[in-house]
Amino acid sequence: MTKVKPESMSSKIWTESIDLDYRILSKATDLVAELKKHSISNWKVKNNKHKLIHELDFMLESKYELLAALTVVEKIEESKKW
Repeated sequence: MTKVKPESMSSKIWTESIDLDYRILSKATDLVAELKKHSISNWKVKNNKHKLIHELDFMLESKYELLAALTVVEKIEESKKW
C-alpha cells in the first residue's frame, strides 16, 4: 500500500484559487460575448467607456493563455520529477 502525501494548505488554496479563476473567466467571457452580440461594445458612451469591453475581452484572452501555459509547464515539471 502506497502512502499518499497529504496536500499542503498552500497547495489546496492555490488549486481553489485557480478553479475560481476559471469560473470567473468563464462568466466574464460570457458577459463580454453578450455585450458584443448586442453591439453594446459599439455604443458611443461618455468618455469612450465602451472601450472597457474590448480591454476586458483582451485581458480575459490573455489570462486564459497564461493559465493554459501554466498547466503545460506544471505537467512538464511533474514529468521531470523521478
